Amino acid sequence: MSHFAFAHGNTLGKAADPRIPDLKITLHPDGGYQMDAPFPALATPGEMPGKLQSAHHRRQRGWLPNFTTVRQSFADGDERVLVHIPSPQDAENCTVFWSLAISPGFRGPPPEAQIEFAVRVLNEDREMCELQTPREVPINPSRGGWGVLVTPADTLANTFQKQFRRWLVARHGGLGAAGLK
Repeated sequence: MSHFAFAHGNTLGKAADPRIPDLKITLHPDGGYQMDAPFPALATPGEMPGKLQSAHHRRQRGWLPNFTTVRQSFADGDERVLVHIPSPQDAENCTVFWSLAISPGFRGPPPEAQIEFAVRVLNEDREMCELQTPREVPINPSRGGWGVLVTPADTLANTFQKQFRRWLVARHGGLGAAGLK
């Protein structure tokens, strides 16, 4: 959640607050997880936010192994749901499928503009990932890696990693489950 302030200043808000509101994360019996959190209005002082940058409630549901829905509930009663499905092609390439559903009479940009906006946001993430050095960060300190800096802003990412690890072990316990913990 905190990366919005740094990675998405041109799309989600030029003055996004890097402080993270309280996140409620629920674990589901199917191994998935759900995050509920307020999303503040993201705007530069003196500049009104657009509909997609305005304050709303955000519910993000992760379905394992790799399927996410993001439901946005706006103060005016509008609802918007994004479906995000990344599909790795190989170690270097990934195709991301997006889908969008909006409530009838949605008072904001038309669907085509919303998909264009989602692609711009995703491209900001892609560009950051492609510029990362080293390309693959070693995360296991016991094997010579750097370790992972864990902060409250990492709660959602850490939940995904833990749930994904559990999902893998439950389905593929013979793949070196001890190394996944």
